[in-house]
Amino acid sequence: MENASLAFDPSKVVSVYKDEIAHLKDENDALAKALGKTTVERDWAVGKLKSLDLLSKKGLVESKLAHLPKARQCKLLSINRSFLYYKSSVEDTFNRDIINKIADIYSNHPEYGYRYIYNQLLEDGLYIGKNRVLDYMRRMGLSAVYPRKKVSTSFKTCKDKVHGYLLDKYWISSGQTKRLYVPQSNQV
Repeated sequence: MENASLAFDPSKVVSVYKDEIAHLKDENDALAKALGKTTVERDWAVGKLKSLDLLSKKGLVESKLAHLPKARQCKLLSINRSFLYYKSSVEDTFNRDIINKIADIYSNHPEYGYRYIYNQLLEDGLYIGKNRVLDYMRRMGLSAVYPRKKVSTSFKTCKDKVHGYLLDKYWISSGQTKRLYVPQSNQV
């Protein structure tokens, strides 16, 4: 009974709903503008973050954020999560001394292979195995420089079979020009 007046005057109810719909449309437009602005700002920030190096990106990750876990931060920064926890293995000083000594010997004698460098290290009092010297040289990208004879491929040997020129019958001369004429496909 209390809403009986609405049945006799529906225009009043319709106007109330129209006002509410207009208000909701205005709110929706404002939210869409804010979302567009936020999207543009996010794209700009992502572009700037892509230009950073890995160590700078690693420094941006914060571990104490409750609303944004590390996994999500890493995904946003486009880095692997395992990169955060990786600790590089540091060679001990003895290995560094050996590596530096190998580099010195190689710079003085680039023709030395790993065996000569191994013998030189033994003479200098550094006791190390041949395979370890070889491994260190591979890590550093060092290899002995040997004089090598150039392989001549211009001269034929007696073993090679000489084949005739099979396209002789397909050349057509017209005046001063020659052209290859193959009347059927897969003929030559």
